[in-house]
Amino acid sequence: MSQEYIIGLAVTLAIGIIGTLLRRSIESLDTKLDTTCNAVEAMKLEMKGYETLTQYLKSDVESLKHENASLRSSVSTMDKWIYALGQRTGHPTPPPLS
Repeated sequence: MSQEYIIGLAVTLAIGIIGTLLRRSIESLDTKLDTTCNAVEAMKLEMKGYETLTQYLKSDVESLKHENASLRSSVSTMDKWIYALGQRTGHPTPPPLS
């Protein structure tokens, strides 16, 4: 065996080992990236669900605010009507401040 043959064999083995290690590293990185991408997709779907829930709750709160304002107005009107009846009968009770 000549010295050039041994050097060539050593270089070929070194390049082969480096290539194998590099391929394993790249495959491992690809697997991790695929896992991360799948997790991100799952989070996106979950966030869309939360967005839908948020919109539903927001519309529910708005309708409850409107209903609350309507009820407050109705109660205030009834209090004023009761106060007016009390004035007619001589027993006025002032309506609560609203």
